Amino acid sequence: MPKPILFLDFDRTLFDTERLYEWLGGGPESALLEGKAGDPDLASMLYPDVLPFLKKAQHVYRLVLLTSTMNLSVQKKKVHGIGITPYFNDIIMVEGSIGNYSNKGSAIKKYLHKPDIAPVGHVFVDDIQEFISEAKGLNPQVRCIRIVRSRRDREVLSDELLPPDDVVTTLPELLALLHVEPSGEW
Repeated sequence: MPKPILFLDFDRTLFDTERLYEWLGGGPESALLEGKAGDPDLASMLYPDVLPFLKKAQHVYRLVLLTSTMNLSVQKKKVHGIGITPYFNDIIMVEGSIGNYSNKGSAIKKYLHKPDIAPVGHVFVDDIQEFISEAKGLNPQVRCIRIVRSRRDREVLSDELLPPDDVVTTLPELLALLHVEPSGEW
């Protein structure tokens, strides 16, 4: 029997993007590719609850990393530089931003039309309310959960956006919401 899909965002959901910006000293992320910034320890910028979460969630869900970016080369370096790719069945990178939304909703819709996908139980987790609204509008059957990791994420946004089905602040909280038993690894 196929597992339901758990679509997980990358920046500010699994990866502490603010720490990367601090390391770059306010410079552009593209400095990572140009060699101007040196080699940061990207793995240390993974939120501490991510690996225990992925180890548990992979037993219940088919894990799909769904990230959007304005610079695919930088995003690939970040994603592959932190050592979590073996936990994911698929990695989807879409180009987009808040201004024109992310195209994540369309990517979810397309992915759910693949053969051998469970009929129900799919979940999408992201920190950006606009992306939640977009995904929910295109995929009403997908449970959309917002993760609020930083003060920036707590901004009150337009009532015109579709609200998330749930809001969490940590991945152990998400596991409980998804009824996946947490381990003592936290």
